[in-house]
Amino acid sequence: MVRPRYIIAELGIGHDGSRDRWRRMIEAAVEAGADAIKGQWWSSPEAMATHRGGNLELFQRYHMPLEWLEDIPAGVDRMCTVYLPQDVSAVVDRVAKFKVGSWESHDEALLIEYEQQSEKDIVISTGGWSGPMLRSRRREVNRLYLHCISAYPTAIEDVQLGAIGRYDLDGFSDHTGLIRMGGYAALAGAQIIEAHLRHYLTDPQNPDWSVSLDPEAFAGYVRNIREAERCLGAGSRIRSPGERWHDSAS
Repeated sequence: MVRPRYIIAELGIGHDGSRDRWRRMIEAAVEAGADAIKGQWWSSPEAMATHRGGNLELFQRYHMPLEWLEDIPAGVDRMCTVYLPQDVSAVVDRVAKFKVGSWESHDEALLIEYEQQSEKDIVISTGGWSGPMLRSRRREVNRLYLHCISAYPTAIEDVQLGAIGRYDLDGFSDHTGLIRMGGYAALAGAQIIEAHLRHYLTDPQNPDWSVSLDPEAFAGYVRNIREAERCLGAGSRIRSPGERWHDSAS
């Protein structure tokens, strides 16, 4: 039996502060066949602006109330990225898996806070990591690492999907905005594939817009992954506690 890759629909800040738009993005992700739907949350725009050294107005504009996570329906995994160690406790019981972005992926305080509060998987993007850093990474069974290029958008010649196999990574966090890239990532060995989804009405000035797929394109992205699986002839088995993601020749 062919078992599918695990596809994460990253909704990010594509909602533009609109809960209706957020809910429509969720509907599109479910219809496309995503396995998980992920949001981003911070408790304090002021703390985020200090943490990221960014524009306070940006973090105010794209702040998502925590209760919006409850809009993600049963049947798909609920995920959320937080950026501050003090925010972990607010989401720990609301999500199936945690997500850590590239910026915070070196923040051991954040990772340890997750591990102290739960044994759930922590999916970590590795944008900006060097080869030696990838080779020497901590390999706890609940830490899953995604190949990631942080450039928004990532040019196709910079994607470097060979890093997935070279460094024995678990998957790929996609910032290309290309429909075909999910299939390429599956063929390159990614067991977890994350891609941004936006709404048709998401503001083109939104920072996530250029790396995001509209609902029709995201559905095509998922279809390309499933087609790649058929080409491979064997899929991946979703990990149980104590196991790694791996191909099962069944």
